[in-house]
Amino acid sequence: MELSTTFTKAAKKLGVSEQFVIMADLMAIGYSENDAYTIAYPENATMSIQQNNSIRANMVKTAKFKKLLADTKQRIKDKIGDPSTIESV
Repeated sequence: MELSTTFTKAAKKLGVSEQFVIMADLMAIGYSENDAYTIAYPENATMSIQQNNSIRANMVKTAKFKKLLADTKQRIKDKIGDPSTIESV
């Protein structure tokens, strides 16, 4: 996966991997934890389900991940508004 220099620098500034940021971004826009992990970490597809579940669970319960996810959700909300208040057409 090729990522922009800006994205890579942002992840480095946060002190996390690009995949960590990708997973948080995907979850912020509505992907399930499992789907976001599978997309962000495709190289782990060869691991057992138990290994992947353990890695994913340990990752999402960290304070750093929770803060990144909350910050990303807030940034989205600030830019486009709260999706729950948008009327359907």
